Amino acid sequence: MTASRRWAVVAAALLLALAGMVALLLVRGGGSSASGRVAATSSAAPSSASTSSATSSSARSSSATSSSARPPATPEVVFIGDSWTVGSGATGSHGFAPLAAEGLSWDYHLLGIGGSGYLMPGGGGPYMGRVGEAVALHPDLIVVAGSLNDSRADLGRLYEATANTLMRLREEAAETTAILVVGAPNSPWTTPSVIERINQDIAAAADAAGVTFVDPVKENWTDPADPAIWADELHPNDVGHQRVADALAPLMQEALDRDRDR
Repeated sequence: MTASRRWAVVAAALLLALAGMVALLLVRGGGSSASGRVAATSSAAPSSASTSSATSSSARSSSATSSSARPPATPEVVFIGDSWTVGSGATGSHGFAPLAAEGLSWDYHLLGIGGSGYLMPGGGGPYMGRVGEAVALHPDLIVVAGSLNDSRADLGRLYEATANTLMRLREEAAETTAILVVGAPNSPWTTPSVIERINQDIAAAADAAGVTFVDPVKENWTDPADPAIWADELHPNDVGHQRVADALAPLMQEALDRDRDR
């Protein structure tokens, strides 16, 4: 073999070796690149802890949204009273109490007993006997209405009986329960001076108990001389009950709002 031929063979061998080394380097470079992409993907993916935290945060946000979207509870009122509270004189005995509550879209409970008052027992005992039942209902408002029936009792005992009833009611009811006291109304059957005396005692007792009083006579809720509002000499008809409800409803709302602002 000539020298030139040997150099040609050596050159060819060197070229083949060089090509193999280049190919090997290219293969190693591709593997490193793939590993880098995996690392980047792993770094971008959230850890299980952060996923849990994000989920928990999302749940709290959802809970807060649900809580803020929840409508407020419907106010509840309890009425303690006499035959007017029962609804005597109104169609289906649907008198001023349910009419006032329904006008405000409130729930209500009626604890009325015909013939009763702070002194008069009527058919089931005076108002004091219903204090516990009213308080146990945990209402937002308690309305104590009347009573013209006490005009047949010993009025010398009225202030004490009324004060004891209202003080017990205020002491036993929740602080969040508002109390509204409505005095005795006039009717064709009553004597104005006697009703005035009754309402003076009820007003004084309400003041001593720290509860709100309204005089329906001074506010002219029921005119004894208006025949259009009376079912009989003692009880209003549908028109009369509606007039009382229309006068009472805004006072109920005011009493509730005032109590909530305390």
